[in-house]
Formats: sequence, structure tokens, C-alpha cells
Amino acid sequence: MEHAPFRFLLRDLKAKYAKDWFAAANHREFRWQSELGELFASRRWHVVSKGIYLKHDGQVLTDIDFLLFDKQQNTALLFQLKWQDPVGLDDRAKLSAARNFEDGGNKWVAATLRWLEAYGTAELGARANVQLDSDTVVLLVVMGRYTGPLLSTAGLDQRAAWTDWATFLQSISSGALVTLNKLCQDLTQRQQAVVDLHFAESYAFPIGSMTVTFGMSQQST
Repeated sequence: MEHAPFRFLLRDLKAKYAKDWFAAANHREFRWQSELGELFASRRWHVVSKGIYLKHDGQVLTDIDFLLFDKQQNTALLFQLKWQDPVGLDDRAKLSAARNFEDGGNKWVAATLRWLEAYGTAELGARANVQLDSDTVVLLVVMGRYTGPLLSTAGLDQRAAWTDWATFLQSISSGALVTLNKLCQDLTQRQQAVVDLHFAESYAFPIGSMTVTFGMSQQST
């Protein structure tokens, strides 16, 4: 509890008020989609903040949690949003969470790209009600609410950018949103920098436009 009081509080609330916790959890993706939509409210952007199901032969292969289209650059960024429960100091739980995040993200990237190869960007635009065409550049990002990949980038599908919500906000506030391609490049560089360093136990979460971090200290490897 001394090292991660907020994680302790969240886990305790979840255990004591499970019904209320899961009622709120059912709406958390919608809230996150709304937060993303507020970031891209200018006329340059077209956002689709509801899930887009990618089907083949009547079966859902996967879905896109959020779509951002840059009208100026004819570029679409597809999001897979991964909400995560806090895992505290439990190394086994952290390892399991990291594997679930990475395995699920890799499956989503592969399934989404297979669908796009089969049906094309124009069909994606038709299903999302966005004017995409065969020249539209499509980028992918896998984003965790609290943490990105915890282990390394070696096992990640490099056809997508991988990040967490706080880092995503930091990247935008630093001026990386010149184009969606530049944003994804910046996210990848930031993720690699995190993996290359060793950090003591820490906890970070966004509050508005700020990122609050507790207990973080950089150590040499």
C-alpha cells in the first residue's frame, strides 16, 4: 500500500463495490471514445467514435474502436483501445497483463490488415460513413489506458504504433500532430525509449491535459 496507494484504492473499491464498478466499466470505452473525439474537434478531422465491425461472410473478424481521418492528408488512423485494470506490485499479474495486451494487439493488427487487403479502404469508408478511397493511407495504433507494452518491442507487430493514453497525450501536446504519420512515428520512438530504460515501480494516469506519475525513478540497466 505504501508504494502504490492509488492502485490499492482502486482494487479495494472493485472488491467492495463490484456491482457499481462493473456498471461503470460498461461505459468506460464510450467515455474514452468521447475523450478522443474532444481532442480532434477541428474541421480538419473526421472522427468515428463508435465501434466499426469488420465482417467476412457474416462473421465479425474484429472491430475498430475509433477512427480518425485527416481530410488534408487523406490519412486514416485506426485505434484499438485496451482498457486495463491496475495490477499493483504483483509481478505475475503485470506479466500476464503485458502478454494479454501484446497478444490481443497483435491479433487485432493482423485481422484488421487482412480485412483491408481483402476489402480495401473504400469499403472501410463506406462502413464507417467516411470518404476514404483507394489512395487513403491507413495507419494503426494499439493503445492501453494506463500502460503500453511492458516487456520489449521485439514481439510487437511493427505495422502498428503501440502506446498508452498518457504518452499519446504527451505526444500531441509536444507538437507531433503535424500529420498522423508523424504522430505514429513519435509514439513509436517514445515507446522504444521506455522499453530501453528500466523504471522502478510507478503508476501514471491522465487528468485533463496533464499526466500524473507516482513513484517513478529511472535506473541504469
